[in-house]
Amino acid sequence: MVPAGLRYAISCPIIVGGEVWGLLGLGRTRDEPFTDADGEALLPFAKLVGLLLRNARRLDEARQTDQVRSRFMHLAAHELRTPLAVIRGYLSLLEDGTYPVPDRTRAEAVETLVGKAQELESLVELLVVAARLEGGGLPHAADELDMVREVAEALERVRPRARLEGARLSTRVRGGHHAATADRAHVALILNNLLNNALTYSPAPADVTVEVRDGEAVEVAVLDQGHGIPSEEHERVFQRFHRVDVGPARTSAGLGLGLTISQELASLSGGELVLERSAPGEGSVFVLRLHRAPDGAAAS
Repeated sequence: MVPAGLRYAISCPIIVGGEVWGLLGLGRTRDEPFTDADGEALLPFAKLVGLLLRNARRLDEARQTDQVRSRFMHLAAHELRTPLAVIRGYLSLLEDGTYPVPDRTRAEAVETLVGKAQELESLVELLVVAARLEGGGLPHAADELDMVREVAEALERVRPRARLEGARLSTRVRGGHHAATADRAHVALILNNLLNNALTYSPAPADVTVEVRDGEAVEVAVLDQGHGIPSEEHERVFQRFHRVDVGPARTSAGLGLGLTISQELASLSGGELVLERSAPGEGSVFVLRLHRAPDGAAAS
């Protein structure tokens, strides 16, 4: 909208880092046109405004970074404290000779300790990988993998937790070529994250299926019958520290880093991790897609 009575105007671009961020303008209502000298005099003011805007953005980014770090440290401390508390409690039960502990209770306690120790190990590994990704120092290998075998090993890693929670784990294999090229350690971490998420966000007893598919890419789909994710949240599930509020998680809901890091690790191997489908009350399907290894490749 042009101000009433405006007769002449002059403007100068506000340039920051080679990009135009806006315009700085002046106007006159009196009958006196602007001159080239007026335009030259406006340039230093435009540069000054550009510096102020850039500094304001940097300050805002610094504040956001501090907030992210603070939130991260709070979440990390909370998530690490949870399995440690369980471990401490069960160890006290086993050590205390005041009350006899039946063999069955002792066996259940040991199984719980193993599960919580694995949970703690996974959290620490996630923190280490996050730090290395942030610093650009994460090593990466191109291993030839038998994805049926990798899935079987991932299921064995989460089986102690599944037994404790009464969850059902199953596998389906489709097609005949399941050799993929990716970093073995990264794939293991991705599968760990997907399986633990499926268990966490499913009502007890959880029912989780892992499907290995043969196609243009080798795919591993993790299907659950959990709470499901609303469509408006689909794009946000891979954002750092974002945790979808879809219903009561039966265990700690994690750091909000697992899917973010898993997607980045998949990308490092030239693959992708996607949410294939999800809806409230219908569960979710996450799919890891990896490059096929050459036909006849022997996974080691």
